Amino acid sequence: MDQDIKSVLDNLIRPMLRVHGGDIEIIENIDGNIRLRLMGQCCTCPIAYETTENFIKTILFNKLDGIKKVTIESGLSNEMVDLAKRYLRGGKVDELA
Repeated sequence: MDQDIKSVLDNLIRPMLRVHGGDIEIIENIDGNIRLRLMGQCCTCPIAYETTENFIKTILFNKLDGIKKVTIESGLSNEMVDLAKRYLRGGKVDELA
């Protein structure tokens, strides 16, 4: 099932999130209980809840059998923490992207 989840994320969800500077990663999948994490601009977006409920969860439940629960974490991602650390160490803005 992990490959099926990855395929749906890669083909249907990631392209839309990347348009807005975001991304998503799989944290774990245990017996159809999937945990995902929003990344990039999506992790702190004020409408992340709407994106999660009306876009990501809808697609996953419609495209994949055997899913029981989808939990999506938002907030400050490891990616954003790393970016902040590089910036605080004196990295130039063009080096951060």
